[in-house]
Parts: sequence; C-alpha cells; structure tokens
Amino acid sequence: MLTIITNATAIPGIDYAWNGLQLGMGIHLESLLLNPTLAMSISAEDFAVCAAVHPIQYPINFRQAGEKMLLSPKKVGAWRGVIALEFSQAVQGAGAQIGIVGLGSPRKFKALVRAYDTAGKEYSVACVTTSTNNIDGSALFVGALSNGQGAKLKRIEFDAEPIIGGNGFKKFAIGTLVYQV
Repeated sequence: MLTIITNATAIPGIDYAWNGLQLGMGIHLESLLLNPTLAMSISAEDFAVCAAVHPIQYPINFRQAGEKMLLSPKKVGAWRGVIALEFSQAVQGAGAQIGIVGLGSPRKFKALVRAYDTAGKEYSVACVTTSTNNIDGSALFVGALSNGQGAKLKRIEFDAEPIIGGNGFKKFAIGTLVYQV
C-alpha cells in the first residue's frame, strides 16, 4: 500500500539532482543509475528536456537558481506531457516539487501524481496549487511513500493541467528528485 504525500520531509531520503542528464538534453526514454544497485527509467509522452531554473528564462518557485529540472511541454488540446519515473526495484518513497512555466505570477494549476505499487495498483491525487516567479522553494512537493514494512513504490508519474480561470501554460516541470531506498 502507498500513501500520496505533499511534504518532502516525509521522505528522509536522498536528493538526486538529475546528475546523469545534460542541460538541453531531450528526454523521451532515458535510463539513469541512482546508486550502484538502483536504476531508474524516465519516460515522457512528448519529449521533455533537462533545463535549469533561471530567473528570466524559467522562473519557477523551486529551491534555487541553477537547479536542474525536467521540463515537459504540454500540447494544447491533447494535454499530453506526463513525466514518468520507474525504478528497477521498489523504493520506500519518491517525489519532487512540481510547477508550471508561463507568463504572470502567480500561476494556478492542477498538479497530478499517480503512483504504482509492486502489484500495479494505482494511487493518485490532484491538488490545485500555485507557481510563482520567486525562486524560493515554495513549490508544491508531491510524491508517494510505502506503508508498513518493505519498499513498495515501483513507478511514479507527474502531470499538470490548467484550471478554469487560471493562467494558461505550455510547460510544466519537476525539480530535484527525492527518494528513499
């Protein structure tokens, strides 16, 4: 069983700052080694890109300027752009800050996270939240945590949708991955 979380302190884990990815690198299906015994595959419905938080080009309320992020384009009408992370073996928990890049500040949107346990059961939540141009770490953290004994999280997907009356956006991003083995 998994619990969807919105607090990074619930995962006393390891920060993974996308070290295996180069800035500007396109991502459709990419494998990364998180540690000597744990690999992770990243898939994006539409090509995502590794970018960095920047006060002018990509202002988003993640932790700090220069932080690497996975930036996913959203297509008008189709609303494709999910970023999915699948672990080679189950982990205790994982999550990341999520935000949208667009004009104006603040920018309201719906953050979605879907997590899958080792049996393939889906756990999901949608939260209305806000992105701003302030690089201050205030972006919503979303993730999943295993309940009880043993690691159970196998896959986690991040997505974003516009809300009625909210600002439009063309890209959403996830920041530094936090995970616990």
